[in-house]
Amino acid sequence: MYHNTTTADVAAGSSPGSLDASVIIPAHNAERTIANLVRGCLQQDFAPRRYEIIIVDDGSTDDTWAEARQFADSPNVIVVRQPNLGAAAARNHGARVASGDVLVFCDSDMVVPPHWLRRLVKAASDPDAGLVGCVYAPAEDLPLAASCMHEEIRRRQIMGPDTPLHIGSFTMALRRSLFERVGGFDSDFMRAQDTELSYRVAATGCQSRLLKDLAVHHDHPRTLREWLANQYKQAFWRARTYARYPCRTAGDGYSCWRDWASLAAAAAAIVTAPLALRGNLWMVPAGMLLGLAALQIPPTLFAVRDTGECRHIALVPMQMMRSVAWLAGGAASILVRARRKSEIAETTSEVSSVRQAN
Repeated sequence: MYHNTTTADVAAGSSPGSLDASVIIPAHNAERTIANLVRGCLQQDFAPRRYEIIIVDDGSTDDTWAEARQFADSPNVIVVRQPNLGAAAARNHGARVASGDVLVFCDSDMVVPPHWLRRLVKAASDPDAGLVGCVYAPAEDLPLAASCMHEEIRRRQIMGPDTPLHIGSFTMALRRSLFERVGGFDSDFMRAQDTELSYRVAATGCQSRLLKDLAVHHDHPRTLREWLANQYKQAFWRARTYARYPCRTAGDGYSCWRDWASLAAAAAAIVTAPLALRGNLWMVPAGMLLGLAALQIPPTLFAVRDTGECRHIALVPMQMMRSVAWLAGGAASILVRARRKSEIAETTSEVSSVRQAN
C-alpha cells in the first residue's frame, strides 16, 4: 500500500506491536538503489506476515517515489512521503507508521543478506538490549574513493568493541518501547543523528551491540570531492553532538584517539605552514605532515590486507585531506554555536531593557 502523506499522520493499518518487526527506509533521491534494497528486504528468511517494510520518500526530486511505488502492491510494504525534512524526520515518520515490536532502520543504499532481519530482531528483542547494528562486508567492485571509504569504516567496526556506545544508522535495530522512551531521532540534526541517539540510549543503561558476524554492503560517495564535502558536514554535526555530550569526546567505540591526533597534527601543519618559507624551519610543518601521514598507516594496511588490493594505499592522502575537512567542519560548528549564543544574549538583554523601561 502507499500513502501520499506530507504530515506526521499515521497510516491506517495494523496497530503498534501487532508485528514482530518494521524495516524503516528513509529515502532521498535514491532512485538508483532503493529497488535493489527493497527486493533484498522482501527475500528475508523471516515470516512475511510478521514484518513490514516502510519506505519514507523524503521529498525526493528524482524517481525515488516511482521506484518505491512499484512495491506498493506487496502486502507487507508501505510507501509514504513527506517534504524534504531530513533523514532523522523521515525515520521518525516511519516509526509512527510502524506496527512492529522491533524497529529496524536501514539506509536506502544497502545490500542485505537473507538472514539480516532475523539476526537483528533476535538480538534487539532482548529486554536489556540497546541498539543493535552490524558491520560492512569487505569492499567489492567499488571505485577507488568509495572502496577506501568503505574499508576505513569497516576497520573501525571490526577493530572496535562488540558493545560500542555508537551504532551507525545504516543498520540500526531497537525495541519500539526503547525508541519511544528516548524520544526517537532528534530531527534538528541533519547529520550524526545516529551518534546523538546512541548517546541517549547509552544513558538509559541499555547496552548496544555490534554483530560482527553479520555483514552488509553499503554504497558511498563515488568521488573524492563528494566524500570530503560529506566529511565536512559530518564534522559540523559531530561537533554539535560533542557540545551536548562532552563526556563522549573520549571515544565511543567508533571514534578514537587517532581521530583527535590526526586533527591535532593537521592543525599544527596548517599553523606552522608559513615557517616553510623561513630557511630550515620548513622541517617543522614537514614533520607535522609526516606525523599526520604516519597516523593513517594502520587503517591503510588493514584495507590492503582486507581486499588484497594495493590501490588502497590511497587512503593515506585521503585521510590526511579528511582531517582538514574535519577541522573546517568542526570550526564552522563552533563559530555558528558561538554566534547563536551571542544573538540569544543580545535578545535577552534587549528584552530585559524593555521590561525595565516599562
